Order: sequence, then structure tokens, then C-alpha cells
Amino acid sequence: MKTGNREGATAAPAQIGDGMRRRDVIAGLATLLVAPKRSSAQQAPAKLSRIGILSPAARPDIAILDAFRKGLADLGYMDGQNIMIEYRLSAGDFSRLPAMAEELVRLPVDIILADGPTVVIAQEATRTIPIIGGAGPDPIAAGLIASFAHPGGNVIGFSAFGVIEATVREP
Repeated sequence: MKTGNREGATAAPAQIGDGMRRRDVIAGLATLLVAPKRSSAQQAPAKLSRIGILSPAARPDIAILDAFRKGLADLGYMDGQNIMIEYRLSAGDFSRLPAMAEELVRLPVDIILADGPTVVIAQEATRTIPIIGGAGPDPIAAGLIASFAHPGGNVIGFSAFGVIEATVREP
């Protein structure tokens, strides 16, 4: 059986930053989760998918959210045209975030984008709406996932914790 690889050749392991930036990964995950399902049957006009953003930021024009919107735009998704982005920003007041997370769940949104400690707050509000989280606490200790190998639940994304932990353990 021919595999397409040269005999004895091994692929170099992928490195962080090889051809894909973090915003591309997040935008791609969001797109896959909120993209309307297609079928051959005639349907009523599709509703706009809603992305909820839960953040302690004061304004929606911070760099990480700009990068997220650019990643979506690169994939053909524009806020107000073929998706809706619902911002819930607490301007640094973490005590407001749980109520904001509950509001996103009641709308309802199709997916929630959260970062850092807001991932935990978002998961406390819902166990069914997918949550894209990043750069947060140790996701296992925080109860967000069961394990890195089999996360389960409704939280997806990335954490530097697993990379840091693996690096520290290697000689």
C-alpha cells in the first residue's frame, strides 16, 4: 500500500505558529459551530447565527476582538450581514459577568466566546451552548474539561497550561 510518504521520512512535528495564528483557529471554530446547516430542500431564509462575546473588556475594539472579527471576515462572515455578534462587556467589573453570561444564554446565542476567567463564568451559565475559551486557568482544575485527551462537556479552545506543564516535565 502506498502512503505518499518517502520511505524512512518522518514529518516534523507541528510548531505553534506554523501557518496558523490563534485568531484563525478561534474564528474557524466559531464558524464551524455557527455556520447554517445546508440541505437540498427549500427552506425559509436562514436566521442569523449569534455569537456571544463575554469579556471584562470596556470596549469591543480591543486587539483580540479585532483579530477575531478579522478572522471571521477572512472567512466571509460579517457582523450584521450573515452573523450577529452580541457583546457583553463588563468594563472590568467581574461581578457583572455572571448576569451577562445568563443574558447571552437567554437570547439565545449559538456559541459563546470567552477568555481567561470568563470561561468558567460562561460554563456556570450553560452546559449546552458551546463555549470557545482561551488562555484561561488550568481547565482540568477549573472543572472545564475532564482531561486533555477526552475533554467532554461544552468548552473547546486552547490553554497554555498543557503546553507549559508538558515543557516543565520534559528533561
